[in-house]
Amino acid sequence: MTKKLLFALVIVALAAPAGALAQGKVSTKDKKKLEKPIKVLVQAVKYGKYDMVLKQLAVDGMSAEMCGKHWAKMTDAQKKKFTANLAALLKLRFPKFKDQLKYLSAVLFSQHKVLGKDRATLKNTLVVHSKVYKKEYQLTWTLIKKGKKWQGLDLITVGKSFLVKMRDKQIYPLVAKGGIKLVLQKMDAMIAKAK
Repeated sequence: MTKKLLFALVIVALAAPAGALAQGKVSTKDKKKLEKPIKVLVQAVKYGKYDMVLKQLAVDGMSAEMCGKHWAKMTDAQKKKFTANLAALLKLRFPKFKDQLKYLSAVLFSQHKVLGKDRATLKNTLVVHSKVYKKEYQLTWTLIKKGKKWQGLDLITVGKSFLVKMRDKQIYPLVAKGGIKLVLQKMDAMIAKAK
C-alpha cells in the first residue's frame, strides 16, 4: 500500500449521526451531518486517537470491495481474518500521517451527493500550510450507511479509487499466484514486520 493512498484512506473514516438523507440535493443540515465526522476524524488523526479513526472505517465493506469477486468464495474465517488484518495494517499506518496534519489550516467541502438511502459522496480539500510549504489534498469520499452511522468506504484521489487500485494491483495478482491463503500470509508478514 502506497503512502499517499494510505494517507488518503486514514482521512476517509466517517461516521455521521443517524437520520435519512434525501437523494439528490443535500440540505445544509444534511451537509453538516456528512462534514462533521470528517472534521472529527482529522482531529483524531492529528492528536493520535487512532482507535477512534479505525472504528469509523467500514473495514468489512472495504475488505469485500478489495477482494472483489473472490469475497463470495472465501470462508467466514478467511473473511474475518482479512478484515482483521486490514484493520491492523491501517492502524499501523496512522502515526505516519500525524505529522502531515500538524499544520492543517483548513478542511473544505463541496459537491455533497446522496446516491440512495445508504450511499453518499463528498468532495473535500485538506489545506496543510506551514511556514515552509502549502499543500492541498483533493479528495472524494464514498460513504456507506451502516446501521445508524455513515462510514468511509472508499476514497478517490487523482481520479483513482483506493479500493480498485488495491484490488487490481495487489489482491488479484496474489490470488492468482496462491489464492486467498497467500494474500492472508502476506498481510500477516506485513503486520509482523511492522511490530
